[in-house]
Amino acid sequence: MMRLILYAVLMLLLGATPVLAHAIRAVVSVTETQVVVTVSFDGDDDIRGDVFVRLEDEQRKELGKLKLSNTHVATFPRPESEGVYYVVAEDDGFGHRAEKRSTFRTIEHSKKLHPARFPSPSALAPGCSSSCFCRSSSTNGVAIRSGLNMARKYHRRRRTPRRDRSTPEGEHLPVLLAEVLEVLNPQPGQTILDGTLGFAGHSSELLKLLGPTGLLIATDLDPDQLPRARAKLEELGLPFHAAHSNFAGLQHVLATAGVERVDGVLADLGMSSMQVDDADRGFSFMRDGPLDMRMDRTRGTTAAELLATMTAEELTAAFTELGDEPRAYEIAEAIVEQRETTPLLRTTELRALIEAAAPVTPMLGPGYGPVRKQIMLPTTRVFQALRMMVNRELANLQQLLRVLPTVLKPGGTVAIISFHSGEDRLVKAAFSDGLRAGVYQAASDEAIRPSEQEKLDNPRARSAKLRWATLANEPEA
Repeated sequence: MMRLILYAVLMLLLGATPVLAHAIRAVVSVTETQVVVTVSFDGDDDIRGDVFVRLEDEQRKELGKLKLSNTHVATFPRPESEGVYYVVAEDDGFGHRAEKRSTFRTIEHSKKLHPARFPSPSALAPGCSSSCFCRSSSTNGVAIRSGLNMARKYHRRRRTPRRDRSTPEGEHLPVLLAEVLEVLNPQPGQTILDGTLGFAGHSSELLKLLGPTGLLIATDLDPDQLPRARAKLEELGLPFHAAHSNFAGLQHVLATAGVERVDGVLADLGMSSMQVDDADRGFSFMRDGPLDMRMDRTRGTTAAELLATMTAEELTAAFTELGDEPRAYEIAEAIVEQRETTPLLRTTELRALIEAAAPVTPMLGPGYGPVRKQIMLPTTRVFQALRMMVNRELANLQQLLRVLPTVLKPGGTVAIISFHSGEDRLVKAAFSDGLRAGVYQAASDEAIRPSEQEKLDNPRARSAKLRWATLANEPEA
């Protein structure tokens, strides 16, 4: 503890902001001749201070020890005999520790026992071998199953049948619909505000429950969505009011509808399937289209314009903070270099640049995702970051969280569905702070996640998180 305090004081004296490392992580891969340990910190790729990595046998006898100062990789000779071995990584400066337990077997033995899970070495990524597949351990020192036992477990596991990744064209499945209806519990005669109308997936079900004596008020930032959503709601023959607005204009929308406060608020921060599938919108790198990405195409700056004007430092910060992309710097530098000769105007052009600037070597075996998904991951992160910048999504969410207590009736409930870790952190913090301050009388302890069946039926729901809070009742006179 004293060392940590001295470090912080030293950073302050030097005029720097002390950055504390997060929990240490160690990933083990085994080749025919070596045990390769890659060390990193959760949320931070930099190693600060000294990190020691040890290889121990089953009796915890030390077989080797290496000190890492500015590198992430430790390499040990592979033990000649089969058996259980431990890899331990410890951060000397902050006291963090990660431990792995692996069963090493000979290549020939592993292939004989489990040929389906052990491809030839030429088919494996560098640093990987058919003899052992290892996964990241937790930081609490609990050993995990790996090696041949993991491969057997993976092989026995009943695999989920493959489905099309996207929702069929022209269709939209509302995310966490049953959970939203349970949380908001709409009753006949109430007034509910859906701040993200989209294709009216949630709104149509809410409107049915509100009945002829209730009122649904719906807004959306995308004016292209409104005509189809209105037509869908009009088929129900029930009262509703739909308007083109962002979160900052919610109070004006309520006033226009003749309503001061509502019984419930819903905000689904994701995009509709029709927006993703429309190549002209530029949201998807799977389709060639202009780099637009604006929810409201009547105003604002396009993604292509941002890529043409932002500095490499600004792009790096955006891709890191909004996309969690570890190679943000390389991608940003490639964008700046490319635009000096040719502007980036199409989604396929940006995708090709990202794949060239941040190539991915797919990892095979249990614990790793499909090869296609691994290759597309940097592109997915950058496109997400660009969309969030273009539409100022975090700023709009912060505005919604500020105005919620003014639009909800006492005892009213808000439900927010987020798809990005930064959005979820903002929602969680706002609800927790409001609960402590007495603004809210109740709030969800944990995020509500889609069921396995929903993720199978609607793959775009896999990252959704639902959080709710109920406004405090007014004190009795």
